[in-house]
Amino acid sequence: MVDSSGQPLVTRTHSFRHWLNTKAHSGGLSDVDLARWMGRRDIRQNEAYKHGTVEQRAAAVRKMILEDKVAGPVAQIYKTLSREDGEAYLEAQVQAAHTTQFGICVHNFAASPCEHHLNCLRGCGDYLRTKGDQDQWTELTKLKDATEKNLEIARAASSDGAYGAGNFVAHNERVLQGVVAALAVDDDPNIPDGKQVKPGS
Repeated sequence: MVDSSGQPLVTRTHSFRHWLNTKAHSGGLSDVDLARWMGRRDIRQNEAYKHGTVEQRAAAVRKMILEDKVAGPVAQIYKTLSREDGEAYLEAQVQAAHTTQFGICVHNFAASPCEHHLNCLRGCGDYLRTKGDQDQWTELTKLKDATEKNLEIARAASSDGAYGAGNFVAHNERVLQGVVAALAVDDDPNIPDGKQVKPGS
């Protein structure tokens, strides 16, 4: 099998694990059975293996808002509307959902480019963190360590009078603030595990 340019298509066995997980989930297999079938100890690990079309992912986020599994500005507005108006609002507002290593992004790139340039942790209102997601926690912790090192370097350069270093200090401080807020989601006893929330809301 080849692609449109004639190059051979390449896949790995782990790709089939993702494919099987996605097919089983879309076919209605419960998260408990899916985790058991895939040999996982924690059903939250299923999420990293669930893929689908843009429409399917957006529909999944809308469903989670309807089931009160998502918190944030869109979910708050939805709760103030009648059922009919609320569903129309969600249909218009949540047209896309993108998985990142830090959480979910519900920005519709077809409507406008990302004003944060894919830097979700600099105050983006479209970024949602899933409480208890270990993979997200690991990536956020790595980013926190790297950002703290970058901030230390930027502050040293700024104190030495390096031109423009203050911009890098401000950037890293803002990223670090976003990372800390995202990690703090796990420490909030009022948020149930698995709920997606906008950090700091």
